[in-house]
Amino acid sequence: MNGNLGLEQLAVRAHNEPAIGYNTVNEQRRQLLTDALAENPQTRELLQRGNVAVFDRNYGAHTTILYALAEMVDQAHSPIKRRAVPPTLPHHSDPAGYIETITFDPRSTSNPYHALRIYGRLKADDSALEKAARDAGEKGLIRPEDGLTVVRDLKGATLVGETAEDAYALEEHVTKLPFVARMIERKDYYENPKASGYKALHATAILQNGYQVELHFVDDKNDALNNTDRSDESRSHQALEKERIQKLHTLAGGSVVIVNNLGTFDPRGMNLNLLDITDNLPNTEGMICAYVMQPSLN
Repeated sequence: MNGNLGLEQLAVRAHNEPAIGYNTVNEQRRQLLTDALAENPQTRELLQRGNVAVFDRNYGAHTTILYALAEMVDQAHSPIKRRAVPPTLPHHSDPAGYIETITFDPRSTSNPYHALRIYGRLKADDSALEKAARDAGEKGLIRPEDGLTVVRDLKGATLVGETAEDAYALEEHVTKLPFVARMIERKDYYENPKASGYKALHATAILQNGYQVELHFVDDKNDALNNTDRSDESRSHQALEKERIQKLHTLAGGSVVIVNNLGTFDPRGMNLNLLDITDNLPNTEGMICAYVMQPSLN
């Protein structure tokens, strides 16, 4: 059997049957992912069974998104800088992921939003699997209305301004750009701060390239309190993750496949590995595993 399976065959076969979920609405990209999974007997079986979330960790697309956002804020920006994130939780690999940062000059006349920096987040494989298993029990793996994965922040970007007013201005500017196809969700944590004191604006968008991306807009002071080495211990990202890891993790009878850097590669040249984080989570129901596909180095 070859990989040329039609998406219609793998979509919802009836309104009450499981689907295949993707983190992109781009039909060509979905077909490419489907073809890659259909080439391997193990992942092909998952596709035919249904209720499988397919995460496309397209690193090239993520970097392109970050540069595009930077260009639309101020073309006079710095080159991109990349740093590894050290592991902080038992299920994390080393490194736990990467953050890429672009900086701006807030005094520049071409920067009316007083943007300071933008940094992009691309979840590592184990982090994506943990988030899927944390959400699946309550929400499932797939949004039935659009076939998107429930995990919306596989790709993300944070835009930092000098003040909260700048954060609102950046949100209004970015979310109205042609680059953004449509908005899915918005949360204002300035107006309604989290119990920890966390403040920022969150907006989940579908971009013109088809990917769903979680955008954060925040002022410099709150970004430091939320995310940096100077972060408030009670509201830091690390503190939040330590709390979330205690929740029940289950795939609720579904499956997860993570595809790394599928671009011009021949789908038949993809390696398949099993990622198992079950023993690193304190509260699980069933195995918390995913198949990870990535190009062969040979």
